[in-house]
Amino acid sequence: KHVNGLKVFDDSLVIQTALGSFSEQVTRSYQVYNGELELIDINFEQRPDGNIGLVTDNRLNSAVDLIIDPELVFATYAGNSADNFGFTATYDTAGNLYAGGNVTSPNMSFNPNGRYPATVGAFDVTFNGGDGTPTTGFPCDIALSKYSSDGSTLLYATYLGGNRDEQPHSIIVNEQGELIVFGTSRSSNYPTTIGAAQPFNKGDYDIVVSKFNADCSALIGSTFVGGSATDGLNSESTLKFYFADDFRGEVQLDNQGNILISSSTFSTDFPTVNAFQTSNAGRQDGVFVMLSKDLRNVLWSTYLGGSDGDALYSVDIDNRGLFYLSGGTKSSNLPQATGKIGTRAPGGRSDGYVAILDPSNKSLVKTAYWGTNSYDQIFHLEID
Repeated sequence: KHVNGLKVFDDSLVIQTALGSFSEQVTRSYQVYNGELELIDINFEQRPDGNIGLVTDNRLNSAVDLIIDPELVFATYAGNSADNFGFTATYDTAGNLYAGGNVTSPNMSFNPNGRYPATVGAFDVTFNGGDGTPTTGFPCDIALSKYSSDGSTLLYATYLGGNRDEQPHSIIVNEQGELIVFGTSRSSNYPTTIGAAQPFNKGDYDIVVSKFNADCSALIGSTFVGGSATDGLNSESTLKFYFADDFRGEVQLDNQGNILISSSTFSTDFPTVNAFQTSNAGRQDGVFVMLSKDLRNVLWSTYLGGSDGDALYSVDIDNRGLFYLSGGTKSSNLPQATGKIGTRAPGGRSDGYVAILDPSNKSLVKTAYWGTNSYDQIFHLEID
């Protein structure tokens, strides 16, 4: 239902719905026999009964299967005998792929001499140390890699970390091809840059934000953000439902290149600037942070939560310049819960929530609950 119209072309379908038009491209198809791959030309066809089929003018070999593939641009392994865990990925305007994860120590008993394949000239080609995260149990650094758009070339790969443990939660690339990383660190010597907004770790886990130049040979800016308790990690037991829920949150860029972060904190002294909520309302709160593009200044930083556990996971911007955030909450008293879709918490283990922020006057416009009387959260939000 909700399909208003369908246009059929040889190589694509255009499906018109109440939510807009969507296109489906014809898939890559082939047969393999005698060790050779033969591509098969496949086209869409609208049949008299209204169904959509696939047709070909190729002469098929009936002795072997016809493989009709999804649209896979490329796929590749990354790393080597050191354990790697993927966390986040993004792309740039040229279609290059960026991947972020963590990598364990190269000296552990099950991967002796294993190391992440950091490239010559990259910012950091050496594992920095660690003591084992609460989730993985292994010492780990951040590992970042950039691949060409067809996946044939590793353009760069680097470690990023200090003497304890790090994880990348979210990455994004600006129009200049500069990679921005938002993560968490326990290290006292995580690499920060001169003039950083917060050069030192104030607690156990702090938020870290780092920005690389286009070839990943140096940091343009890098800073901690946090207070004296756990920051950046989603450590609220009610909201940790799936494996690795600890490492949620998102980095986004506004039209001026300022860096936006949605995350969470247990700190009662999280650094606030132009805040509409200046204190932690109870347990873990969501936090929103805006940093200057050189990471020298916190432009806006505020708590957003109620008297129970809260966390922010996602941030996006609409065409009016308003910021939209989403997350999960156990609180029944979120500030400004005036959104028509949910003025009251439905209840249960947790609820999702959405918030709208106005950067012109650093205000909270409204929040709204979304959920049922069971378990609900909103991990990702995107404005169309």
